[in-house]
Amino acid sequence: MPYRHLLGSVRMRIMREEDFVSLLRELKDLNGESEFSEFKENNSNMDLIGNTISALSNAAALHEKEYGYLIFGVSDEGKIVGTKFNPSKRHKGQDIKLWLSTQLNPEIHFEIHSLQVQDRNVVIFIINPATGYPVKFKGKPSIRVGATTKPLGAHPGKEKALWQKLHSRRFEEDIAMQGLDVEDILRKLDCVAFCRSIRMETEPMRRDLLFQKMQEGRLLKKSRGRFAITNLGAILWAKNLKEFDGLKRKAPRLIVYKGKDRMETLREIAGQKGYALGLEPLMEHILLRLPANEEIGRVLRRERSLYPEEAIRELIVNALIHQDFMTTGTSMTISIFSDRIEVRNPGEPLVATQRFVDAHPRSRNERLAGEMRQLGFCEERGSGIDKVVQLCEVYQLPAPLFSADTDSTTAVLYAPKTFKSMDKSDRIRAAYLHACLKSVNGEFMTNQSLRERFKITRSNYPQVSRIIRHAMDAGLIRFKDPESTAGRNAKYIPYWAR
Repeated sequence: MPYRHLLGSVRMRIMREEDFVSLLRELKDLNGESEFSEFKENNSNMDLIGNTISALSNAAALHEKEYGYLIFGVSDEGKIVGTKFNPSKRHKGQDIKLWLSTQLNPEIHFEIHSLQVQDRNVVIFIINPATGYPVKFKGKPSIRVGATTKPLGAHPGKEKALWQKLHSRRFEEDIAMQGLDVEDILRKLDCVAFCRSIRMETEPMRRDLLFQKMQEGRLLKKSRGRFAITNLGAILWAKNLKEFDGLKRKAPRLIVYKGKDRMETLREIAGQKGYALGLEPLMEHILLRLPANEEIGRVLRRERSLYPEEAIRELIVNALIHQDFMTTGTSMTISIFSDRIEVRNPGEPLVATQRFVDAHPRSRNERLAGEMRQLGFCEERGSGIDKVVQLCEVYQLPAPLFSADTDSTTAVLYAPKTFKSMDKSDRIRAAYLHACLKSVNGEFMTNQSLRERFKITRSNYPQVSRIIRHAMDAGLIRFKDPESTAGRNAKYIPYWAR
């Protein structure tokens, strides 16, 4: 196996001479340069290096290798000759690694090690394989063809094979950090909390059983006596996600605004812990910052949140488990305004937003979703969004709004509004989601059921009839019986229902 380094650690372990020699020997056994390794002597052209990193990352994914390797100071034949390349120099006013990272998309992790081998300077780039999408440098992906770097688009066979490999990879199974010993794992992950989640005794803690359970749950992998933390293990149980380079932007962020727009920020809180550890503190922060109504009981006054806590929790968990982890530079965000809460996650939804209530759920992150359900953070498959809609009806809130663009999905919960203050789109949306809710429960929407949803008296049924007509004109609902005519006793179903 290739050299296994401490990927993403706060303090990078120095690569030792014997580690490098062992790695070089293994690469030489592959007849020198390969499609996932390249040897150079002194070429320090940054664009060339960037294209090579793109090619090696994509090739490592194509060949299912743990890393790609770019080594300076070694001849094409694998002989150590030394190099004048100095990675500590700056390029265009920036640190070389930082500059290269800004030009690579999607963001990938790579490390640069400088060391003395046989009294000669050697520099090695250790590059993670592509995940999700081919890695591009300055917008263009490259690939290795034999021992040369070529544009990916010029080799359609390799491009097709690479996409097939990338689609078969699961984010949760990729490595977040490796080369770790037992003490490293105990420092990086909250193993006590994990033990409690599976009802395992913590005093005394049986480390052998703990690590066995973590490996069975695919939170850890082990090779040659060293451990690797998977993305699933880190995203759930990390004490600090910022210690994992590929995940430090994946903690949820809470922003509280003054008023109805983003002109003035009152508070911003960035999460740090894994989701299994950080969800409850996040909910506490949110509930503390929500407006509340005062209820007067028989003895005591108490405050009741304007929003149902269960609906907020469901939307947050839904956003966490359905996010596209391959979308870089952004994180799941909860924004609190005076009149609404917005929950936004990276990535387009895999299901059309109009079908959130009824469609069989599809997730990019099935293992994460399963773990969150087992931990009790969310509902069983398919029962989450319909519960949010139902809670909005019970709390007499406007219907939630679900929207999507090319790189994100947003859910909005609105503060209470009177029927009179709802606009036409609010009323149509409420009618459609009410019909969806009725349909998934094996029922039908009627004028009466929609009146009850809006708390409108029977004498004002013509108001509801207008809403139903507008929803039908929008193509969102239709008669249950095609031969029906409009009336108080007519039955309605969503456009997609049979």
